[in-house]
Amino acid sequence: TQIDGIVGDTMSIYIDTESTLSTAYYKAQDATLRAVGTYCYVWVIDDYYSTTASGAKVDSTVAENVAAQFDAVYPMVCNVFGKESNYLLNGSRSSKLPMSSYSTTGTKVNIVLYDIAADYSSESTSSTGIAGYFYSKDYYYSGSSISNKGKYFYVDSAYANEDINDIYSTLAHEFQHMIHFGVKYIEQGISSGTGYNEMLSMLCEDMMESYFEDTLDGFDEEASPMNRLPWFNALYYYSGLEYREDSTAYALCSYATNYAFGAWLLRNYGGIPLLAAMSANAYKDTDSIVAAVNSINGTSLTMTDLLLAFAQACLFEEADSGFNISVDALTSSSSYYYSSDSSTYGYPLEAIDLWDLETLLPSTAATYTNSSYYKYDGPDLLHSNEYIEVRPYGILLHDLGTTTASTVTLTLSTSSSSSLKTYVYIYSD
Repeated sequence: TQIDGIVGDTMSIYIDTESTLSTAYYKAQDATLRAVGTYCYVWVIDDYYSTTASGAKVDSTVAENVAAQFDAVYPMVCNVFGKESNYLLNGSRSSKLPMSSYSTTGTKVNIVLYDIAADYSSESTSSTGIAGYFYSKDYYYSGSSISNKGKYFYVDSAYANEDINDIYSTLAHEFQHMIHFGVKYIEQGISSGTGYNEMLSMLCEDMMESYFEDTLDGFDEEASPMNRLPWFNALYYYSGLEYREDSTAYALCSYATNYAFGAWLLRNYGGIPLLAAMSANAYKDTDSIVAAVNSINGTSLTMTDLLLAFAQACLFEEADSGFNISVDALTSSSSYYYSSDSSTYGYPLEAIDLWDLETLLPSTAATYTNSSYYKYDGPDLLHSNEYIEVRPYGILLHDLGTTTASTVTLTLSTSSSSSLKTYVYIYSD
């Protein structure tokens, strides 16, 4: 039986109730519908609702703002990434049930606000750092005892109170995950790696940043995935194009490296059409990246070619090259230009100067200037005798020095791994 879709409707929703985020701690909790949008329902778990928003408790105004912002973002994201699936899986992807008949909330996207991992305290908004998440369990009509049987993603209520702009960007991020599950897995049977999936979600935030800056008070790069770039500059060598779950620190490195690579890729190999191609094609992970680059550019590049060019972009600070390229807004002649009765959007991408992140992210720089975990003046260059394990699809950058001589001899040790490539860049100014 479907709900009426009226503010005040109530329902039990499975959420995690412990900071471990283990499925063993998912419990059904009472929730109330606090806002209804064109494309979404916004629920607040009753324990995290108050008539006055504070701490981890939000009020109806927060819910209404989330609904309004998601309604604005929804068609713009779908225009590039495709539509989320309207089917529930009945045991396997070969057996699908229409949500219009089998989901309590029909085909609406449900956004659930609560204190994710129950980790809010007066000293810290979150111990896990999780602002939101999508969990594909909810797309299963059978086979998961904790499925909410519909389109669901979850947003942290404490973060919503602390900085609502971060949450607006999170809406785009988590919605991409939902679309990705439908386009890649439900439609094509493809299970993507976490690092690749997260890269696409951060690029979704990236492509929406200009819209957010133009329409939201106080939104800037620090509410976008660009705030991960100081971490990339300092610690890129701890993660390649992967997702490391060894620790929270390695996970943050993974996010930073995947975003940096994806942001560079869009600014050099096709912008929004490239992003759409990666989302839609019948590949995953690096195969999807290579296939999309070649289909958009008419090339026959390999992943090695792309990593080589990426490493060069991380070494040399040049105007209008590497990261420091802006991509103009699409024009109305593009099939990906968004236009509706009320708004238009061309998805521009701003240039990124890795060697001047302090200007791009002044608040972050002021907070973490003395921290070894942040770097604002370009990727860290190792000395010639420093080394660390090279991660999958990762890079190490070494500074071998400068010379004025006409002849230089370099002696390099070899590796037993044929998958490890060594390149020497010679730069003349």
